[in-house]
Amino acid sequence: MLRDYFTRMSNGADIEFLIAYWSFTSDRNGLQRFEQFRTIIDRFVRDNAQRPVSLSPTCRSHLLTDWITRSPIGRIGPNEPVVALEAAVLEILEQVQPQGSKLPWRVRAG
Repeated sequence: MLRDYFTRMSNGADIEFLIAYWSFTSDRNGLQRFEQFRTIIDRFVRDNAQRPVSLSPTCRSHLLTDWITRSPIGRIGPNEPVVALEAAVLEILEQVQPQGSKLPWRVRAG
């Protein structure tokens, strides 16, 4: 039901991306974080993504490069920063967050 609601919104994919990021950051298991990152890349970032988000080509390239680097490892530690993902969140927040409002997103400074 919630996914249907976001599907109808003009920036619904961007908001889904932010929710996926929040889920990624709240998980402490390295294998689960890796799978969540894979889902973010597949669903929102790849050229043939189901729900492509509004990212600059540079940001998208950095995310895909980060994924290629991490994919053979198969895990992302709970305190391991994913700078490209954090940069993508900041870029999306600039687009969806109304001027002057504060959303409850925590993004580590790279």
